[in-house]
Amino acid sequence: MLDFKELNKDGNDFELLVRELLYNKGLEVYWSGKGPDGGKDLLCIERYQSCFKEFTRRWLVQCKHNAHSEKAVGISELGVIENSCGQHNADGYLLVCSTFPSAAVVTALEGIEKNRKITTAFWDCRALERQLLVPENWSIVNLFFPISSKRLGWQISKIDSYFWHANYNGNIFYFALRIGTNCDYYLKYIAERLDELESLDLPKNHYIRLRAVYFDDKYTNFLLYLDYLLPQGISEEDFDLSTDVINFCNDRIIEGVSYDVDLKVYEYNGSSDNFDLDHQSYYAYYISNFKSGMRRKKGGAFYKVFRDDTREFTEEIRMSAFNDLTNAFSTMSSIRVLKASNAKVENLAYFSDNFSWDDTINGSELQTDNFFSAEIRFECSDFDELCRLLSTFPTSVVQHFELEQHHIFLPDVGYAKDKDSLYTLKIMVHPTGAISKLGFRKLLNQYMIEITNCIVAFQNDSGN
Repeated sequence: MLDFKELNKDGNDFELLVRELLYNKGLEVYWSGKGPDGGKDLLCIERYQSCFKEFTRRWLVQCKHNAHSEKAVGISELGVIENSCGQHNADGYLLVCSTFPSAAVVTALEGIEKNRKITTAFWDCRALERQLLVPENWSIVNLFFPISSKRLGWQISKIDSYFWHANYNGNIFYFALRIGTNCDYYLKYIAERLDELESLDLPKNHYIRLRAVYFDDKYTNFLLYLDYLLPQGISEEDFDLSTDVINFCNDRIIEGVSYDVDLKVYEYNGSSDNFDLDHQSYYAYYISNFKSGMRRKKGGAFYKVFRDDTREFTEEIRMSAFNDLTNAFSTMSSIRVLKASNAKVENLAYFSDNFSWDDTINGSELQTDNFFSAEIRFECSDFDELCRLLSTFPTSVVQHFELEQHHIFLPDVGYAKDKDSLYTLKIMVHPTGAISKLGFRKLLNQYMIEITNCIVAFQNDSGN
């Protein structure tokens, strides 16, 4: 169904395709440097949650693009896998190829997993195609396979009895019915409107995308949710919708069926490698509107969308300020840290486009009690000193801290008063102070850095 020969022969497109696919799975991905064939390998970090601590697996990902030669991937193309994994401290190895691995490669991977204790896996072209042809990856298919995507025809994913996710001719959108349970009859009408949209004469680098369709099958009228994307730098005074676009957006009746349009205008940065015409953030905030036929709130002619660049969610940004704070707090002579837990704001991505949050939470064992706060649980033998330290911490409406004291009750004993009291320090930033998950993380990091500096200054002044 997908022609991998659409990707450049040099393999760069194929490597980017695999990287985007891994990003879409919520994984951390880095370029690891040149592989044995001169191409770039990938490092992928997979995180697991347990009741006790978070742990990770590092995967070395090699991409082999032989679609143009149609040859299987041979042993000689891979180099010494064990050495490559050792060089990058990887305990997992994934081969992704646009054809198939040879029998010798499959046997070698099985031997490495058995004898070297390195987890190995491979995706051939069929497995990779299955990975791509799921709703969350349709936008990647449309981006990397512009010809194949137009040959796929209708792809429909049912969300519930009256709500569907659709991909047609390179257009990704949601479709809802008011009372019906079968969308097939209406697809031809939507296809006609999509063809009409493609025929509109737009200025260079201007785009119109269909995001959703709501059909009121009680009163036979469509509501089309459209986004108009224009490049950054165009002033409001210089922007006017063309007559063609205005005519399309006007309420009209075609063959006895009424069509109305909800149009929203966005600026975009086309030079960003994170730009995607069908990025999930264009949809996620308005799922309830799409399902109910309610119009989106708008104000003014331009409506900007702020998106996180997942490439910036590195381990350094996520953990460095928190680790420095925990280490500084641990150096207090009257304090013994028992447990430290960073904010889990990045996990909010799992909830952006899911309709069964219970399945999301249970399926991945996510901790959902501290999306927006970092916590340190500790024993303290000198409460007066602790109070003096906390009085040096900066606070405001947006950023503040809380101290909780814990009491322990034991079976047959009741309240057990220990010599040292047990506390939890919560470091919090109000989420309205940031425009995105990445913005919140940076704001929280800045606050933790300020508190760390206060702890260091307090110890220096106290002579500890």
